[in-house]
Amino acid sequence: MIRAVFVSCVTFAYVLLVGPPVLLYAVLSGEADPIYRVGVWGCRMALRLAGVRLEVRGREKIPIGRAVVFMANHQSNVDPPALISILPPVRVLVRKEIFRVPVLGRAMRLCGFVPVDRQNRERAMRAIEEAIESLKKGHSFLAYPEGTRSRDGRLLPFKKGVFVMAIKAQVMIVPVTVSGFTKIMRKGERALHPGVARITIHDPIPTAGFSTVDREALIERVQQAIFAGLADDERCPQAPPAAEDRARLHGTASGGRHEVALRHGFERSDVNGEIVLYEHPELGSLHTFSDGTWMHLSRGGEETSGSGAAQLEKHLAALKSKLHPA
Repeated sequence: MIRAVFVSCVTFAYVLLVGPPVLLYAVLSGEADPIYRVGVWGCRMALRLAGVRLEVRGREKIPIGRAVVFMANHQSNVDPPALISILPPVRVLVRKEIFRVPVLGRAMRLCGFVPVDRQNRERAMRAIEEAIESLKKGHSFLAYPEGTRSRDGRLLPFKKGVFVMAIKAQVMIVPVTVSGFTKIMRKGERALHPGVARITIHDPIPTAGFSTVDREALIERVQQAIFAGLADDERCPQAPPAAEDRARLHGTASGGRHEVALRHGFERSDVNGEIVLYEHPELGSLHTFSDGTWMHLSRGGEETSGSGAAQLEKHLAALKSKLHPA
């Protein structure tokens, strides 16, 4: 925990000291490259301070001189700066809340990063269209098809939007596996643990001639490539239950979380392997996991994690009392 606080403080000071003059230069000159270089230096500095050593495989597979979409699995808050530090210049689809951070938000916009509103489908699609136009102009992107961080390093179901983006822009997809990052910083935790993490860059997958109806086949190829680079303990030990059995399993073996969600007005929207997704018009999204934990994402983008039905009941009751005080 002390290491995490130290790294955060030094990184924040770096942004405040170096960011404003470089940002001013970029605004006056119209040159965004210095901002990006300063950002890469900051990422490398933070990784060194955190005691993170990177083992990178497959650098030679990165296409040169053309726009691509790097698609990576997402294990922790540490893997994005790690990827930025070793990949050629990329633009990134980023949660819109991050753009509210002073200096950093403005810098990301100048570097062409695209804000994504995960709670508004129409705005999310507009972000995808913006990224498509940027790809057509020759800018590579880094995207996370899982849409959120994994809790244990295992792959989550892939969302389709980033694949539609690559297909419409007719650019190659470069699958990237990050492995070992959950041991450095687990989702929901603030502690940093020094160690070695691996990044594996796989063979590019072309999208030329593909249409959006081919996206399922493309998703499967990318999943297989990323899966191949995971460590043994990051792979699912057994296949997920059959589709027709999943809803029944998660409804009856949820430890009471399913009943709590329904009682507070959530509706089950999807079942993906070991994860159940619920939606509420005011309270946002709720994910429940097979290990008894849960993650709530409010409409405002605030993320809260917990464990068990009792803790979930307390959390949702408090939220509803704030929205509708007596």
